[in-house]
Amino acid sequence: MIPRTLSLMRFHWAGMLAALLSTLFIIAPLAAFPFYAGDEYRGININHYGTDEDYYLTRAKDVLEGHRLGQPFLSEGKEFTDPTFYKIENVVLLPAIALGIRDKVDVVTWYNVANALGVFVLTLLLYALAFSLSKNRLLAFTIALFVIGGHTLIFYKTLFYDSFNVYGRSIFPYAASVPFFAYLILLYQAVVEKRGYLTALGAGACFGFLFYDYFYAWTFAAAVLGSLFLISLTTKNWRALATIAGIGAVAAAIAIPFLLSFYHFFASGDGAQIAYFLHAERSHEFVMSALGLATLALFCLYAWRRPEDTNNPFILAVILAGWVALEQQMLTGRSIEYGHYYWYFIVPLAIVVGIYMVSALMPKKMRVWFAGLLILVASVNSIGGQYMSFFTTVPEKLHDQSYAEALHALNTLPYGVVLAGHGIEPHPLLVTSYTSDDLYFTPSALVFHVPLEKMREMLLVYLALNKDSRVDPVQYLGTLTETKADSPYLRLYQDIEGFSSGLDYATYRAKVRTDDPTLLQHRTALLPLLGKEYRETIAPKGALRAKLIANGVRYVLWDTDYYPEWDLSPLAPLEQISKNGSIILYVLPPI
Repeated sequence: MIPRTLSLMRFHWAGMLAALLSTLFIIAPLAAFPFYAGDEYRGININHYGTDEDYYLTRAKDVLEGHRLGQPFLSEGKEFTDPTFYKIENVVLLPAIALGIRDKVDVVTWYNVANALGVFVLTLLLYALAFSLSKNRLLAFTIALFVIGGHTLIFYKTLFYDSFNVYGRSIFPYAASVPFFAYLILLYQAVVEKRGYLTALGAGACFGFLFYDYFYAWTFAAAVLGSLFLISLTTKNWRALATIAGIGAVAAAIAIPFLLSFYHFFASGDGAQIAYFLHAERSHEFVMSALGLATLALFCLYAWRRPEDTNNPFILAVILAGWVALEQQMLTGRSIEYGHYYWYFIVPLAIVVGIYMVSALMPKKMRVWFAGLLILVASVNSIGGQYMSFFTTVPEKLHDQSYAEALHALNTLPYGVVLAGHGIEPHPLLVTSYTSDDLYFTPSALVFHVPLEKMREMLLVYLALNKDSRVDPVQYLGTLTETKADSPYLRLYQDIEGFSSGLDYATYRAKVRTDDPTLLQHRTALLPLLGKEYRETIAPKGALRAKLIANGVRYVLWDTDYYPEWDLSPLAPLEQISKNGSIILYVLPPI
């Protein structure tokens, strides 16, 4: 076994090199930051992708603490059903759980290491898929490197896109892409190479696993299998049909518990609310894909020039799967954030099959030059993009360091709920990533269990902390809605207004932009109700403090740079625990 493995590694050294280079490109910003920050570095090292990174780290923290992920961010709702139904955190953290060191694990470090390993393995799988198609090591090396390093060129159509490479995110894409591309390779081996039932069984098992991994992964995998089934039916390839049916049966058997739970949850009231905040909209609109059209046109040319290529049905299935995934709302009536299909599946697969077909259509003497050009472009783009992103995010990452003292204090103090900022900035989520404490509110919590009445209470609390809105919050909100100001108070209000309107997210946002009369009528009724609730439950002397204490709030974390409008006097008495720059941590003593 070992000699065979070593022999494969020697033969496929190009794949190992591609994996190593891709991993280095991805981890370089994280590795460089402590040295760049110098004396300002306080051990906080997260590449912020909005709040996505912090979202996944918080989920990991909750898994290590033994919760069910019904609500990772807040103290209430933790034992409710996880609306994502993901189990991938349990897989990534399994070694720590199995070894009994879950209470000693720093999830940020663990995920950074896991992400590096994930990118390495993913690149090897991309190389393996490309080699299966082409039987050419140079081309496979080129494709694997370009998927990781040239991704932004295809998706954003620009060189040196000013954001970190998407493959550097924790935990997705690698946690979904690794089993997906393993599935794709096994599917190819089972159907095209006809390797036998064990590869078909493996493909079915990988497909089944994807149901518990990532929504966009299993739906795209289903689209690939369905497309390949129809192509095989059209060409009367009965052997392929039987293999595909077997793979689907294995996957379905594994997926049945998930599918039943998934259906029942999203048919419930909680499911409907969470679907709103997941931006699922009612639509039968056709989605035009320029990339899908380009790859389909390229395939038509390729199939005409190379009709003998046994890979053609597989390539066509991969291309058609992108169309099926993007157009599913034409049948279901529900449109989801289809950009996820582009980022993780359509673009990478377009690169794989696109480069394969273009290279095969070229004269042989040009193929080496073509590969060399793509390798150069992918490397330069990846290095340049990561370099630019590093410096554009340095101010935020340096600001993270200001939280270190407060986080250390929270880790030495008894558990409590932390009242922190309520905007879309990622910094308050450091609390749920680096400590065992929960937040009173964060926008990221809305894709989990949060009752509507709780959302109203949270909005009123923050309006009471704001010295500009405290006296007349209704007038304050009215002014914000009229001016459409970029304000965390307005965003939270609109979350409440939008969901309570009965509209889906996209329709609501469209009506906001046009000042739709029916929406204004709803607002006219809602604002006075919020004002009445404020006067009765928040405005009386001592009510705000009592409300927070009743909700388990023990600490107040104030970032004066982000929330200069706050006035904490209604919470007095407060005991200051730490202060570092703009970050002040208080204890809210019980009454």
